[in-house]
Amino acid sequence: MVDNNEAVLFWLEQEPVDGVDFVYLPADTPMSRPSPKVSYQMNKIKELRKQRAVERLKAYHFEQCADRRRQLAQCVVREELPNQHQEVYEKVDSASHLKEVIPDVLQLLDDIQRLKEGSLTVDAFRQPEPTEEDLQAKQKRAIREKVKQSYSDCIDEKVNEQQHNLKQLYNHRLSLIVPQQQQQQQQQQQQQQHHQQQQQQPQQQQPQQHHHYQQQQPVDVAPTPPLPPRVSQRDPRERIAEEYPSRTQS
Repeated sequence: MVDNNEAVLFWLEQEPVDGVDFVYLPADTPMSRPSPKVSYQMNKIKELRKQRAVERLKAYHFEQCADRRRQLAQCVVREELPNQHQEVYEKVDSASHLKEVIPDVLQLLDDIQRLKEGSLTVDAFRQPEPTEEDLQAKQKRAIREKVKQSYSDCIDEKVNEQQHNLKQLYNHRLSLIVPQQQQQQQQQQQQQQHHQQQQQQPQQQQPQQHHHYQQQQPVDVAPTPPLPPRVSQRDPRERIAEEYPSRTQS
């Protein structure tokens, strides 16, 4: 119950309201068809409520962030945090240190002089001398490249040999297939010629037969008279007696 009261008090403290008129309308305000003044007041109240809701949410989230930060700060050991101060470099000016760096300084001056004269290039000046490990690595790379190249050459040789064998096999099969095709073509041509000859022979015989029929004289055939109609020999009274037995009995 105490927590709820604290929450209510918190929200009441966040209300940026100057008076009751900014929050509530009079009791006798018509809501169905309000006047322009009332509409303006209602819209103003809506905007104020939105602003208050936004302020409440912001304050609530800020409070949560502060609580989370306090919880994390309790878990941090300040002695183990890195030093935020800038380190001061050590200044060496002893005679022993100068004696140690004199050869390096002389070598640097010599290189600068050679660079001016042109006997030393920038690339050679920048690249250090290869060590034994560098030489071994270079030798290993050369051996690896050589093995890779020999493997590639072997594969190319095998591929070329296979292509040559396939080409020979194709030519051999082609040499076997072509005569068979030629023989089949000759047989087809012979069959076509024989078929054409068979078609031409009946055409030559048909005109001779037609001419032979033309030479024959027509034979006169005497016209035959039509046959008389068939007449039944049965008595029609017998047929009536069979079809209408009731009439004959009466």
